[in-house]
Amino acid sequence: MTPSDEVRLILQPEGRTLRVPAGSALADALREAGIPFAYPCGGVRVCGRCRVEFREGAPAPLPDEERHLSRDDIRRGVRLACCSTLDTDAEVYCGGLESFHTEHILTQGVRTDVVVAPEVTRYCGFLPPSTLDASRCDWERVLHVLPEELWTDVHPTVETLRALPSLVARAEHQRQPVTVTLHGNRMILAECGDTLAEHWGVALDVGTTTLSAALINLNDGVEAARAGCLNPQRVWGEDLISRIRAILDNPGELEALHHRVIEAANGLIARLCRERRIEPLHVNAVAVAGNTAMTHLFLRVDPTSLGQAPFAGALRGGVPLEARDLTLAVHPHAPVYVLPCIGGFVGGDISAGILVTRLLDQKGVSVLVDIGTNGEVVVARDGQLCSTSSAAGPSFEGGKISAGTLAATGAIHQFTFDGQDLVAHTLDRAEPTGICGSGLIEFFARAVEVGLLGANGRIPKPDSAEARVLPPRLAARLEVDESGAPQIFLAQDTKGQRFYLTQADVREFQLAKGAVQTAICMVLKEMGLALNRIDRFLVAGAFGSHLNVRDAMTIGLLPELDPEKVFFVGNSSQEGARCVLLNAYERQRVEQIATRTRLVELATRPEFQERFALSMFLNPAMEL
Repeated sequence: MTPSDEVRLILQPEGRTLRVPAGSALADALREAGIPFAYPCGGVRVCGRCRVEFREGAPAPLPDEERHLSRDDIRRGVRLACCSTLDTDAEVYCGGLESFHTEHILTQGVRTDVVVAPEVTRYCGFLPPSTLDASRCDWERVLHVLPEELWTDVHPTVETLRALPSLVARAEHQRQPVTVTLHGNRMILAECGDTLAEHWGVALDVGTTTLSAALINLNDGVEAARAGCLNPQRVWGEDLISRIRAILDNPGELEALHHRVIEAANGLIARLCRERRIEPLHVNAVAVAGNTAMTHLFLRVDPTSLGQAPFAGALRGGVPLEARDLTLAVHPHAPVYVLPCIGGFVGGDISAGILVTRLLDQKGVSVLVDIGTNGEVVVARDGQLCSTSSAAGPSFEGGKISAGTLAATGAIHQFTFDGQDLVAHTLDRAEPTGICGSGLIEFFARAVEVGLLGANGRIPKPDSAEARVLPPRLAARLEVDESGAPQIFLAQDTKGQRFYLTQADVREFQLAKGAVQTAICMVLKEMGLALNRIDRFLVAGAFGSHLNVRDAMTIGLLPELDPEKVFFVGNSSQEGARCVLLNAYERQRVEQIATRTRLVELATRPEFQERFALSMFLNPAMEL
């Protein structure tokens, strides 16, 4: 390829310049350059949210862009990244480049008491002498650091063995003790000096939208630091089906998806180590929890069987391996344990949630719900466990909503009614950037209460009878777009950008809400239980941590219960990873949980369609 076959691409606001082949898709150029730009629908041109502004070299708009963009947008050079082709030099302002305040990523959850007894152990001691009268090889001398009962069982890794001569010479010369690290009966590290205090593990939660990691002291179980980041796989789409579809279309994408999530995990580990000033070599164990699809992608296992009946996937039980198998940036022989999936889309994150909430030990009826893209539900009754997942989609995290956003600074997360109008409130009281999942809950609850929206989800037109009875300021929120379709005005920033909810947005939310409500009601029915039999209702995940319980009950996302029965357990996935990191018995418990939990496939039940249709209404949940 000659220089004339390339075009120059300038990306703003970073000022970065790329040279790319002429005719390249903008989306491909951004992805190959490692630039984290999000395509909520996976780049299939249905959401209209991957907007960029061409300040030079704008291509002619495609029909898909004309459908999503206003005439004024197109005139200003606004295009969709998934549609744009680079045929000439261009300067593009990518306002959608991922920037996310990690303080809004949920990295904490309920704390579970665990006896600290990790599978990796450390010992420290001085080497015995080696003389002509009592000759000992280097390996025998290092073995004396261990309790005598271990001498015959322990063997070194080849890396440890090769390092012994220089280690022993240095220890003798400096008159220092030697610290050794054992994983089972394998010595994975021997080093000069007393480094017993440097004994660390990482608990990693690998979610569809975000990753979070905690640095755990394996001597006492105390969390020393935590960090989070967006899942870089979002460039393939906000939902898991988009990522699975990408692999179906191009099997080579599996390696790319795997590489990006491992790269993100290593970035978090490096950040934790820098913060605490520790050597990654002293991270001696890792535990990982994630949903079924993310578990497959983390392990570089083809997840495409999850995209078609019977949705079984390639793996179910826990997976033990070593860090070097995944190129994790810790000690190469550090044990890595990936928590077991239960089946279908009910993954290791739910096994972790069951573990840390001790559902197996609870008396009465408990319900655990993770309100996210998969909408997993677990019902526990006196030691019996039944679970399912629902295709809720990403709307609870702002996905597939035209003005949707993650729960970051500027996200509308709350609505109040002042008697005349709805008032939007944003995170950190910043300028509005869109509406997040908890904001959607509050909006729909308020909108139905004040008559701005019907329980069936239909948006009234500005000249309708429903609009005429509203207070003037509230009625003024009802508008129509250029095609005459009704929409609801939410908020406006100081630059004049206006945020709306469309009828399609409302339907998307209703589908998600209906899926979760259906899952809760049908799993309860599967166990012969009614909604009023629930003794405790546990909400896991980032979305639940911001949830207004009463509003969620008002629109039927949660069943109507005494609020005292509702508990938020936070990031139970990461907490479950912490538990198995610290105690091998907890690993046995989580494996038992995965095998004892009965999986229910909702779509095979004859009442599913009727239950789902009723659940889409924005009113309190009812028995079928």
